[in-house]
Amino acid sequence: MSVSTILKNPTLLIILVVILGLTVLAAIQIADQRTATYQTLVTTQINEQTQRVSTLAEATARTQVADTVGAIVQDCPLPKRVEFDQLLGQLDDGLSRADLLTLDQLFDACANIQALRKAVMVDRLNREIAVLDTYSQQLQSLKGQSEPLADVATWQAVAALEATQSDGFAGLVVAQKQIIDALLEGKTADSPEMIMILDTVREIQESLLLSNTQAAQLRAGLAQ
Repeated sequence: MSVSTILKNPTLLIILVVILGLTVLAAIQIADQRTATYQTLVTTQINEQTQRVSTLAEATARTQVADTVGAIVQDCPLPKRVEFDQLLGQLDDGLSRADLLTLDQLFDACANIQALRKAVMVDRLNREIAVLDTYSQQLQSLKGQSEPLADVATWQAVAALEATQSDGFAGLVVAQKQIIDALLEGKTADSPEMIMILDTVREIQESLLLSNTQAAQLRAGLAQ
């Protein structure tokens, strides 16, 4: 059928216009349905990922080690762990030189485990938050909104505070080794070297307490 024939037949022209309009409308409806379906999917992903991040954040706060983390950062053998913890707990009460040497020998194998595990868990938490951020940005784009649709910034703040605690644990390990070395060198608790180390320990402990409190407050706010 030629164009001239269609133009000469008003009825046929109207029918074709109506058909074209219906086709365009159907295409728009299909596109809207697909967008709505994808929005629902991404919203579900955000909810599931938020729960995953929340669970991991709680575990990170308690340094509750998952099997994978335990496999990555393995603890020293149980007898050595028990002996190390006992000697370290008695350090303030005073240890004999023999006990100090034993503690020093156990230190490399047993001292840094909690700090390393905390660091691994913080890294995992950051990766899961990055996934949540990706989902949030996808939903923002679909809805044409500029404001974040998930509490990504707050979760990032929680992760930063957990990283601060991880650094604090590592700092305490360094200070513990310095104390042991100083005692083996014959330094007393009131020596200038020891006082400087203990001042550093107090600063780290205060930072740990503050960051732990702030992280707990943020998590509580997110749970509401």
